[in-house]
Formats: sequence, C-alpha cells, structure tokens
Amino acid sequence: MAGFIPRRLYKGCHHLSVALETICTTPGEYYRVNGIWSDGTCNEGFVYDGTGKLTYLGQSNVKFLFNGVSDLSANKVCRVEYQLYINGNIVPGASTPTNFEHANSLSDIAITNFVILNTGDYIEVYIKSDTTTTTVTHETLFLTFLGEI
Repeated sequence: MAGFIPRRLYKGCHHLSVALETICTTPGEYYRVNGIWSDGTCNEGFVYDGTGKLTYLGQSNVKFLFNGVSDLSANKVCRVEYQLYINGNIVPGASTPTNFEHANSLSDIAITNFVILNTGDYIEVYIKSDTTTTTVTHETLFLTFLGEI
C-alpha cells in the first residue's frame, strides 16, 4: 500500500496484586505506594520491578495516554491525593485529590492525562494526606499507558 507508515504501539499496565496500606505521617508530604505490583501480560516496551516502579524501554519522546483508577479508604476525615512521578519528579497535572467526609469510607477515583516518556524513564505512584498519621488503604490501584509512534 503506497504511503503506509508502519506504527508501533507501546502499552504498559501496572496494578497492585493485593490490597495494602500506606501511612502518611506528615501532612502534605508524599509517600511512595509500595506493595506487590504486577503487570499481568499486557506490557510492551515496559518492565516492572514488582515493587512499584514501571520502567519504559521503548523509543524516546513518545506521548502516552495515562489512565489511573483506584478504590481506597482513609482511617479519618481528610483529603488525600495520588500523584504520578516520573524519574522521581512530580508530573504536573497528574494528581487526584479526593475528600473523605467519613473515616473508613470507600471511594473510587480516576485520572486521565498525557505524559511524554523517554527510554529508561520510570514511573511511580505516591500519595499524601492533609492530616497527621493517616492510614490509606488501597483496595485496588491500576495504571495503564498507551503510546504510538
């Protein structure tokens, strides 16, 4: 076919294998979401280390559609916020503030954004609370990345 340009789809997914807790001791400080992570069988161009770090191995300067969803609860009335980090740095616009009006109530949150990744970039998820010593329980946490060159 004349003029056909072959495209390559990079895809990554990353999810918590089991529910876990993150304790946010200092208000406004981000804490890494650690735990047992899995990628299932959907990664192409990404590798994961099983502890929360997803590394991109594809071509540089690729724009990705990022989606994140989670079911979570906090042990007190507070405002929590997930934040996407790339290479240890906050990604502007990739955060999800959620208010908990009741302690231990379950809430679901989602975020969609675009990020540009380069070969070797790694992705992590952090969370913070606006109150002291907040225990956040992540029932589920899924991340997906789709990019095409």
